[in-house]
Amino acid sequence: MLEKKGYTYEANGNVYFEIDKFENYTELANRSINELEAGSRIEIDPNKKNPLDFVLWFTNSKFSNQIMQWSSPWGVGFPGWHLECSAMSIKYLGDRIDIHCGGVDHIPVHHTNEIAQSEAAIGHKWVNYWLHGEFLVLDGGKMSKSKGEFLTLSSIVE
Repeated sequence: MLEKKGYTYEANGNVYFEIDKFENYTELANRSINELEAGSRIEIDPNKKNPLDFVLWFTNSKFSNQIMQWSSPWGVGFPGWHLECSAMSIKYLGDRIDIHCGGVDHIPVHHTNEIAQSEAAIGHKWVNYWLHGEFLVLDGGKMSKSKGEFLTLSSIVE
């Protein structure tokens, strides 16, 4: 669907979403396109037309041993993170959602990309309200499962 509507391009075996084609790309983050920082989280992909474009489908990935892969019109591969979330949300909640939640760190990239690909595909506003929570801070740092810095019920009891 996104491909037929002209929002995608293929490069180096991957399918990318071209953000310049989505008019309201920066609306949720309330930033101009010049304020968004490509390469601040991950290395810039030289195959992208715009460094802020994002992968919809990987057939060529930095993860050479990706376990979950599927056949697709573009080859065996797997969906990008943003596409996984949009696809599951639309499948189970429909193409109109009242409230979508997440952390404040999801605003400038993940939720912005979810909006772009979802609304480009369905052709209308997808989510009515976006609610974002601030980070929980513990000993001067953000609580994070990936860093092993989080409270469990047993640690609180102790």
